[in-house]
Amino acid sequence: MLLKAGARILALNGAPFRRNGRREFIIGLVARMGQIEGALSFEVSIDGDDATENLIRSLGRSKFADQVKVIATNGIALGGLNIMDFEKIAVELGVAVVSVTRKRPRRSLLRKALSGNPQAKAKNAMIERNYKKIKIIRKNGFYVQLLGIDEKSATGRMEEIISLLRTTHMIASGIGNGESRGRA
Repeated sequence: MLLKAGARILALNGAPFRRNGRREFIIGLVARMGQIEGALSFEVSIDGDDATENLIRSLGRSKFADQVKVIATNGIALGGLNIMDFEKIAVELGVAVVSVTRKRPRRSLLRKALSGNPQAKAKNAMIERNYKKIKIIRKNGFYVQLLGIDEKSATGRMEEIISLLRTTHMIASGIGNGESRGRA
């Protein structure tokens, strides 16, 4: 997908959660050309398997459903190990997916973390299926996973995507901790 200037981006981030908690509150900000135009929120189960469906349902029911062209995340999971199916999100919502992380994505570590999860086999199969379609690039000190968007379009909007992810991180951290902490 070639991303037009002015296309809306939805950036997602989760509020900090307690390990013994059951749900994580997810914040989503919709922005266009650096201006935040709206917000949405939803919850996911900690280490569950509902992140994909809850995201699709939340955005699909929102007034932004037809406007958002890119979903930006910090990694492939919400709520601990609640892995998102990027391919399903892209197909069902008609969007591109961009994941930005400071550390290089390492499937071996993800598989190890999932080893005690009752849904490990299904989650690992989904991860492998998605990684066959994801392109990973290095840009501005970040690792960027791309699905459904060309590298030139994504890198041309990288500053905007990273800034929006940082803003969602600060808001989610402030909600979860009472004040923002850490860096996105």
